[in-house]
Formats: sequence, structure tokens, C-alpha cells
Amino acid sequence: MSKRIRRIVMASVAIFLLAVASPLFAQEAVDAADPVDAVDPVDAVDAADEQPTRAAIVIEGQDAVSTNFAPEPVQLFGAGGNLALQLNETSLLSDAPYYADFVFVADEAGEYELWYGGSLPGAADPLLASYGSPFNITINEEEPITITAEGIRSGPVYSTPYRWIRAGSVNLDAGEQRLRVTVDQRRRYDSRFFLYLDRFVLVPEGVTTPLLPAEEDLLDEPESIEDLLILLRDEPTNIQAYLQLAHLYTLVGDHINALRYLGRAQILEARNPALLQAIARNTIWRGDLEGGLGAYWDLVSAAPDRIDTFLEAGKIAAWSGFLGASEQYFLAGLSHHSNDPRLLVNLGFTYLWWDREEQAREYFARAERRVDSPAAVLALGAEYRINEAPQREEALYREGLRTFPDSLEIAEQLYSVLLRQGKTEDAREHRRTVEQRLPPAAEAMARIESRFSLREEVIAGFEAAVLEDPDDLVARAELAQTYFWIGRRAEGIRVYRNLLAAQTQRTLHAEWADVEEHTWKGVYNTLAQYLMRPLPGEIAADSAALVAAVQTYRTLQQQEGADLAPTRATITTTAARLSEAIRIATTVRDLYTGAIEPVVESAGEYRDARTSELEALRERLNWKPPLEILVEELNRASDIRNNRRTARILATLAGPSPDPPAPAEIAQVAASEDENERRALRKEAPVLLALTARHLGRAAAVRLWYDLEEEVRAAESIPASLLVFSELMRGAAGRRLGTPGADGEPAPEWIFDLDAATTLAEEGARLSGELALTLRTLEQHDLLFRDILGKTTELALFYLQTNTAPERNRLGELLIEEDDLAGAVEQLELVRAVDPDNLATLYILAQAYRRQGQWRRAQDLFASIHRRDSTFRNTIALHNQIARQYADEFWGSTTVITEPQRQETRTTMEYLWRVNSRYGIRGSLESGTVRTRIPDFFQDETIAVAYVRRSVYQDYAVRVGVPFHLRPDRFTLEPVLGARLVAHNLYYGSRPESPIEIWDGADLFGTYQLEPEPGLRWEFSTRELYLAGSYRFGVYTANLDIPPETSQLERPIFRSHMLRSDLSWDLRGRPDPVWTRYSQRTGGVAEAITADGSVEGVRYRLAQEFRYAILRRPEPLTRIGLAVTTEFEDYQGEESRWYYRPDKVFDTGLRLDWQAYRPIATDTSWGVTGSLYGGYYQTRIGEGEDDPAIRAVGRLTGELTRRNVAFQLGLSGSRVLGSGDIGSFPDDGGYYDIGVTFAVVGRNFSLLTR
Repeated sequence: MSKRIRRIVMASVAIFLLAVASPLFAQEAVDAADPVDAVDPVDAVDAADEQPTRAAIVIEGQDAVSTNFAPEPVQLFGAGGNLALQLNETSLLSDAPYYADFVFVADEAGEYELWYGGSLPGAADPLLASYGSPFNITINEEEPITITAEGIRSGPVYSTPYRWIRAGSVNLDAGEQRLRVTVDQRRRYDSRFFLYLDRFVLVPEGVTTPLLPAEEDLLDEPESIEDLLILLRDEPTNIQAYLQLAHLYTLVGDHINALRYLGRAQILEARNPALLQAIARNTIWRGDLEGGLGAYWDLVSAAPDRIDTFLEAGKIAAWSGFLGASEQYFLAGLSHHSNDPRLLVNLGFTYLWWDREEQAREYFARAERRVDSPAAVLALGAEYRINEAPQREEALYREGLRTFPDSLEIAEQLYSVLLRQGKTEDAREHRRTVEQRLPPAAEAMARIESRFSLREEVIAGFEAAVLEDPDDLVARAELAQTYFWIGRRAEGIRVYRNLLAAQTQRTLHAEWADVEEHTWKGVYNTLAQYLMRPLPGEIAADSAALVAAVQTYRTLQQQEGADLAPTRATITTTAARLSEAIRIATTVRDLYTGAIEPVVESAGEYRDARTSELEALRERLNWKPPLEILVEELNRASDIRNNRRTARILATLAGPSPDPPAPAEIAQVAASEDENERRALRKEAPVLLALTARHLGRAAAVRLWYDLEEEVRAAESIPASLLVFSELMRGAAGRRLGTPGADGEPAPEWIFDLDAATTLAEEGARLSGELALTLRTLEQHDLLFRDILGKTTELALFYLQTNTAPERNRLGELLIEEDDLAGAVEQLELVRAVDPDNLATLYILAQAYRRQGQWRRAQDLFASIHRRDSTFRNTIALHNQIARQYADEFWGSTTVITEPQRQETRTTMEYLWRVNSRYGIRGSLESGTVRTRIPDFFQDETIAVAYVRRSVYQDYAVRVGVPFHLRPDRFTLEPVLGARLVAHNLYYGSRPESPIEIWDGADLFGTYQLEPEPGLRWEFSTRELYLAGSYRFGVYTANLDIPPETSQLERPIFRSHMLRSDLSWDLRGRPDPVWTRYSQRTGGVAEAITADGSVEGVRYRLAQEFRYAILRRPEPLTRIGLAVTTEFEDYQGEESRWYYRPDKVFDTGLRLDWQAYRPIATDTSWGVTGSLYGGYYQTRIGEGEDDPAIRAVGRLTGELTRRNVAFQLGLSGSRVLGSGDIGSFPDDGGYYDIGVTFAVVGRNFSLLTR
């Protein structure tokens, strides 16, 4: 992703983060008596960046090794390096606090005063004002130092809202140090986690530094809003108090009150720079970007001697996408501070982000030519570093060392930038060379390397923590944030996705554990069904067989000599089998009665409660579990144990899965020697058993039971009945069913007893009916326990979405920066589904949709935010920007073109309704009239009369098109349906110029004919290419193409297939500067003319244009260009007198075009556009029959724009001189036409207001 895109994407975030922090140089402002001598914050930064004498240690906030405060530092003019670290969040990202890790080196041991530049900490006393969070500082894992308002002394503000805070003292040993800041408390003002850090300074005892305020400037108790309001009541002209009050209101995000009190102060001092700067910043932070940028003009006008005001205004404009305004601020600054390198280089970056690379290179070169000292090299390098241009920074330092070879400071910075880019070998070679030439550099280089080594050690520590315990979510979060902060974004996103997958797995395991008892009961229910299902039939059959055998035996007993042995054996075998079946059945039934029935009622109540909770969620949020997304996240996780198995369980819970967990795979894990694997399997065992029974059958569940028995027995919540069942299955029941693994002694042989057999048979017959009823009950309970597991899982997913909202918000922002807009939308929609009122999520999601081209969704989201909070961030400006860019459009025009023998009037009206980013609706009406006036002569035997023959052609068309934006802002396809009402033979009677009339003078009206007119339009565009085309079938419209001498009364209707195409190349984005002012266009149209269904001929025209931009000025808009154009037109086909047939018409020449627009009042501007063309014109080129001619064309249009409507009046004319025959027109010394056009162009949109 380009730096320009990332900066503009982050602009609104950066502006918002700054928005809650703006006392606006309150302490720098002069008091009412002397409002002029304001301190230049940039000079303060330059002084701050100088290393203090002796061993004072300066640690910049943006140099944090790792932090979860924000994805990247924010720009802050006046801070160290114009960058700062800011935390401003509504919730914790995880169970861990917000943190920032720093590493540094102390050259000597001893006691150090601890200072930091940043926002005020919160108070421990609940009765005191609290505008920030209390926080802890831990150095080298010693006891944390708690920083609260009661334990600090605060200095004046040096850059809004940053002030110096003396926080206490620490003891350090010499060598490498690690400092960690943690924030786990909210500020009481609005319950936000809030801390801004610019830098830390550790000052050895007895050392002073100009960076820090003097002792007499420190306050024991910071000011509060209430105290300042009382002060202003008593001293209503105290400018300093107004500024301090505005500072505090801005700090807490109350920009309305900040602007209100600044406005009162401005009445007292209208041109106070500090007030004007405060007004500009608060106006922007309130959401009025255009108003804020306008307010900056007041500031730079009041303080033109301050370079920082021009720099700030220009950069804010550039970050917000107002590149034209940014250019004007920097140019204005250069008019007062000629060739200042900071202004030059930042103007260069504005041009770079504007894709005006030629001008960017020009201003970079101008800035570098102004470098005349090592200090200037370092200052310019800092600007490159702030604007994230390490390659330019490196090149600058290399050139600086060639010019100033003895500059140790430049050598150090080059070494640092090489390490930052990962150019280890280059850095090592540079260090070796410098240390040979400048021996004092060794110590400085070692310090720099130590700092980078410490950073790598910290990163390695986070990586090791994750490897050691993959289930440690806090370690994962810290590793992800570390990667993001140091710029390894792809790795950070990977770790963040794994973190979310780990949270999903942990949440599911926790919820499954909560209902584990119910799940085990469901498992028992399932296995009991498996065991009991064949028993009712078998017992009934054996009972009947036993009864029959007993009867047979008794009958045989009555017969003398009968052989009783076979029947006796049958009775014995059947009775033994029936007895064992009854024992098994009664054992299972009794276990069921003892284990399941007592909990059925409570289980039903639990299920009903979960069902009601889910129904309430669905009714309130229309929420559905995002199973596909979560399953994909689990499958994609690269370092989570059993992630794929959990994913398959989740997918199977949702319904029939194409890939349920296979028992064989699970058995393989169960046999693993890895205790961690087996522990994870133990957590999922009951769910696996339940799912296997549901999707693979009860027999598979029993086999899996055997595989998991050891893990099952280790589970804490397994019911005792299941263990009894296990023994049963390994004994007689298993033997009876032939289950693998069944063992145990065979059942004892049944002792023959006819009465006992009869009783056993009666018991079996009764029991078989009872078992059938029990099975039906088991099936009903099976649904109950499945329902509990399914609904518990669904609710777990809902609360998972809720609890991971901060992480998904952060991941969404990072994916936007990496241009993975689909991934960002996916994450943010998950948050929106469970928290539709989360304004931060809606705001980021709107940005993602906007970048994706789905502007309607983005606009609706911004409007939704505005309804909830009209002051939220930059919502109004972004909504209105989309509204203007994708507004409905309407056009209306009337054109009259006059030729020597013809006049055409054509009126067009069109409206384009942009429904959404996918499609729109376009409707148009058109009417045209062509009148001809042909002098003619009539002669017969009696008279000779001169007269004028007049005729008229009329057509009316209506069209409806639906433009489908298949790739928003790239590819559009628009089918068009239309109809045209044609009267080509309206004939006005010709009156002879004599007393004798040839006709009676009555107008003869022809018949109007309705003709269909379908068509298709398409557009495709990239950064450099634009392709547009259309197809249309319909009446071959007359317009100017009917020869004037043609009789309209006799002319038939022709139809045509017309294909038009236009290809434009804009080469300004090419790196070679020779192309930056060139563009070219290639176009053509071909029309196949048909009569009675057959093609009579094809008329075509080809055009080529090369254009060079002579002048391009954005403010005020001025464009001048010179183009070379060539056209060729011809006709191939049958001879026809009914329409114009160009014959190898060639036209080439030069065109000068211009446009200029100037504002004349608020919301009103005027402009003029025009062109002059002159060139070579010839018909039947190459045949030598016609003489060449000269063709001249001129156009001039004036435009008045009022708000969103433009009124245009245009004049045009052309003349062809020198040809004896121009097409089929008569020779009258040359062809000409004159045209007048009046048009109204408007845009229809709805804007948000406060």
C-alpha cells in the first residue's frame, strides 16, 4: 500500500486523536498586553532534539519497541520529531492493560529525575478533576511507579496538549534498560483509557537541560475547568485563561465549548495567533474540515513570520485530501520564507501524493540544494523521516557525508536509517568505514546498535512467549502489536488472526465446559439408544420362541418315547439368551432412569432459557452466527493446537458437514504421547462423541468411545453412569453386539426349568413393550441435549463477537491500511452485527466501504453515525464529500446550428439517479428538428418559375438506461432501452415566386412512425486508461447527414447498427518526467446502414489526438493545452442519394484549448472554456480529384456556477475554404456552420449539517 494512501486513510484517525488534545499553544500564547511574541514550536523541537549535556537521556514516544496504544504514532507539530504516541480508547483490547515498551542505555549509574512530555495523568482522589488516566511506569521489572495527578509537578504546555511533567526519580544501573508504561484505569471524565506521550527525559542528579522548564514554572496542582470558569467570571478579559480553558475542553473532546470560549477571546484580540490557531484546530476536530482550513488562512495572515503555521496548515490539508489547499499554504509560506527547506520538501510531498511527480522531484531538489550545513542536512532528513521516505533520507545523508565528511551526526543518522530499513550489511560496511575515519564514532555507533539490538531482543522475547504457551492470548496480542509498531504488518496481521482464532477456540471450550454435564448425559442417551435399539425386537422374538418351545416340550412330554433333548436344548439356549438380554436392558434402563430422567426437567428449562435468549438477540439485532468466517479463521490459524479439529466441530454443529471429525483421526490423537494434545482432546471429548453419534451413527460413537475411554475417564464431570455403561459394553452387552474390544467371562449357563422359562418369557414380552416406549423417550431426549449443545454454541459465538470487538476493530483498521478492504469489511461487520451502535466501528466500516467503491453503504453509515452523534469525528465532511462526488446529475441543453441551406434545433434532457454503488438509473428525452431551404427552378411548356423548396425532419426519443457498476469506479455496463418517434417526410408546401402556384399551399404531413432503439454502453478505467463505448440499433437519424437537395417526401426510413469507441491514455503517472504533461485519445465510430433488413453500406470515422498540457494551475483553476488531431471518414457500400456519403475525407491540424475558472462570491464562480482549431482538409484524398482545403473551427463557452448548478452559453463555428466540392454540398465558395448552445447542468444531493 502506498504511503500516500495510508496517510489519507489514517488522516481522519489522526485528526480525531489530535482532536481530544488541543490547548492550542495556550502556554505559548502571550498575555493580553503583548500578543505578538509567540514562541515558534518548530524552534522548540529543534532545541529539544539536541542531546542535553552530560548524560540526560531522551526517549521519544514514537521509538517504542512495542505498544498497543495505537497502530502508529500521530503527527503533532511541536512534539519531538513532530510525532507522538497516543492512547484514546473506550475499552481494553483484552484482559491485559494498554502498554508501551521502550529500551534505552544509561551510560552511568545513579539517581535520575524522571520527566515525561504528554497529557496530564488522572487523579487518585475521586474529588479531583481527572482529564487523563493514571498509569504505571516499570523500569527493569522493578516495583511499578504509579503516576497520578497528586504526585507530579506540571509545567507549561509546549505543544497542544503536551506539557512537561516531573513524575519523580528512579535509580538506574549503567547499561541496557527496559521501560514499560501500562494503563489499566479509565479517566473519570468520560471513562476512556487516555494517555498521550511525546517523550521521556531522565536527568542525572545535578544536571540541567534547556529542554525542561525551570523550577519556578512548575505547578503543584494543574488547573481545572471549574477553576478557570470562576477565574473568567472574575477576569473576563484574561486571554490566557480563555486559552487554558479551551485547552481543557479540547482535551476532553468538547470542541463546541472550546470554540465558544475562543470566540469570546477573539472579540478581545482578533488577530492573536494562539487564538486563531486554536480556532482552526478545533474547527477541524469538530468535523468541519473546509471551515478549519479556511481558518488557517486567518492564522497565516496574522502571523506570516511563523513558518510552523504554514507547515501545520499545509500538512493538515494534505492529510485530509485537500491537496490543492495544501499547495496554496506551502506556496504562501514560501512567499514569506523564500526557499525554506521544510516548506519546499513538504510541498514536494503534497505533489507526490497528488501524483504530480515531476513537480515533487523539482521541490525535493530545491530543498536539497538549500542544504548548506550539517544541521541543515539533519533537519531535512528529519522531514523525510516524518514523511516516511527512508530511501530519500538515506540518499540525503550519503550526499551530506560527501559534502561534510567529518560530520559525526550525519554518519550516525545514516547508520540508523540503514538499520531501520533492514540493510544490515550496508550498515556494517558504513560503520566500519566511519570508525576508521572518525574514531569517536565508535561509541555513538555502538549505542545505536545497542538500541536496535535491544529492540530485537524484546521482539524475540514476545515470539518465545507465544511458542512456549500458544494458549497465552496476552502474549499473542503483545507480539501482534509489536509487529505492527515496527512495520512488519503482514506478520502482525497473521498473529492477530491467530489471536482471534485462539479466542474462538478458548471461548468454545469454556462454553462447552459449562454444559459438559448435559453433553455427557446426551452422550449416554445416545449410547443407550445404540445398545437398546435391537433389544425390544430380540427380546420379543426370544420370548415368543421360548413360549413356543415350552409348549412343544410339554406336548412332547405327553407322547411316549418322544425325543425331548433337542427341545430341551432350544429352551435352555433361548432362555439363557433372553435372560442376558433382559439383564442388559434392565441395567441400561435403570441407569437411564437414575441418570437422565432426574435432569430432564431442568435440562428443558435450561434449553428454553437459552432459546429465549437467542430469540431476543435475533429479534433485537437480526443476528446470525458467522460460522463460515469463524471456521475459516480457525482453519487458517497457523500455530494453534487442534485448530482444524475445532473448526470441523464448529462446522458440524451448524448442520450436516461435508467433513466431520473422523473417529480414526481422533483415535490417532488419543494415542499421542503429547499431553497437551490429549488435554485439548479431553476438552472436546463429549462434543466429539455427541457429533459422531449424530453424523456418523451410534456404532461409530461406540467405537470412538473405546478410543477415547482413557481421556473420558480423566474428565472431571463424567457421570458415574457412563463408567458403568463402559463396563457393560466391555462385557456382556459388547459381546452380544459384537463390539470390538468386548471381553469378560461368558454368562452362566441357564438351569432348565419349565416354569421359570414360562415366567421369563412373560417378563420378556412385557419388557419388550416397555423398552419400545423407553426408546421413543430417549429419541426425544436426544433432541433436547442436542439443542442444549447447539444453542450454547450459538450464544458462545455471539458473546465471542462482542468480546472480540476491540481486536476486530483494530484488525479492520490495519487491513484497510494494507488495502485488504474485503478482509476489513468482514471483521468490522462482525462487530457491527453485535454492537450496531458502536460509532467507532461504523466510522471505520464506512471508510472501508468508501475505499471499496461502495459509496452508498459508506454514505448511509455516515448518516447513521450523524443521527446518533452529529459531532462524531469527521462524519459530516466525509458524508458530504461522498454526496457531492456521487450526486444525482441532470442536464438540459438546446442547440441551434445554422448552415447555408439548413438549420437544426436539438433539445436534450437527462437525469442520472445514482441509486447505489452497484447500479443507477438514467432517463433522457430528446427532440430534434431539421429544416432545409433549397432554391429551385420549375419550367414546363407554359411557365418558368423560381421557387424555394422547404422540408422538415422531426424526431423525438425517450431512453432509459441502467448503468451497472460491475467494478465500482472501474467497469460500468449500461443496457439501454429506448424508442424514437420519427417523421422524416414532413413537407411544407413550396410557394413559387410568381402569381401561378404549382401547389395549393396546404402543408402535407407525413405519418409519424415509432421505432425501437435498444443499445448498450460501457466504460472501463484505470489510473492511466479510460475506455468508453456504445452500441445502438435504431433509425438512422438525419440530423446534418441528409443532403439538402434530397426530397424528404420520397425518402424511406433507414436503420443502422452503430458502434462507437473511445480510448484515452493519461501518462502523467509515468515516472519519466517527459510524459507528465502528455495525454492521448483514440476514437472511432462505425455505422452499418440497413434498408429492408439488408446492409446498404458502412460509414466510419477514425480519430487520433495527442495533447500537451502547456499550463496546469489548480488554484485558481487554469488549463491551457495544445493538441494535434487527425480524422479520417469514409463510406463503403452502395451508391445512395438519400444520405450523406463521405468519400475519403481527411482532416488534420492543431488545436489550442483553454479553461479558466474564478470564484466571484460565496458558492459562486464563473469560467470560460474554448478552443481554436486550424488544419488541412481534403476529400477523396489520394485520388487527386479534389483540391485541398483549409478547415477552421472555434468554440467559446461561458459558465456561471451557483452552488450545485451551472449555466452555460456556448458559441461555435466552422469554415471550410478552398475546396471546390465539400462532400455533396453545392459550390458556394466554402462551407460554414454557426451554432449556439444553452445548457444547464446540475447536481442533486443531500448534505448533513449540525
